[in-house]
Amino acid sequence: NFGLLYAIGVDGFRRLARKQYGLRLTENDANGLMNSFFDAFPEVFAWHDREAREPTEVFVTPLGRRLHLARPGIELPARLARMIQAIEADAIKTALVELAEPLRATGGRIVMPIYDAILIEVPHEQAEEAGEILAEIMRSAMARFIPSVPVQVKTKTGTDWSFGG
Repeated sequence: NFGLLYAIGVDGFRRLARKQYGLRLTENDANGLMNSFFDAFPEVFAWHDREAREPTEVFVTPLGRRLHLARPGIELPARLARMIQAIEADAIKTALVELAEPLRATGGRIVMPIYDAILIEVPHEQAEEAGEILAEIMRSAMARFIPSVPVQVKTKTGTDWSFGG
C-alpha cells in the first residue's frame, strides 16, 4: 500500500513484492495488482496524475507548516511521500499535545515519539488503560486531518523498550 501510495512504479513494486513477500510477479501481474489498487482508490490515482502534470511547489500542512517541494531532484515519489509524512507529523504532534494530560492522570509520561508511534511509560497496573487512551487520542488526531481514511492503532506493552518482554 505505501509503495503504491508513494508512486513506486511497476519495477519497484515487483522488487518489493519479491524482497518482502517472496512473490515473483510478472510485469502483467504487477500491473494488474496496481490497477486493482487504483480502481479501489481512484482519488489516489487522480492525485498522482495531478502531481505528475502540475507539481505542488509549496505544500501547506493542516497545521500551517510550509514544505517547499519545487527543488531540483525532488521527483514525484519523494514529493508524495513528503506531503503524506508531513500530514502524519501534524497528527502525531497533535496527539502528543492531547496525550500529556490524560496520561499524567494514569501516572504515566510520554518518553518520545518514534516516527508514527509514541513511546510512553506508565505503572504496570495502568498499562491497559494508558494504551486505550493512547490509541484513542492517536486515532482522533489523525481523523482530524484525514477524516476519510480509517486509522488503526496498535498498542504493545512490555517491561522494557525493546518490546520483547
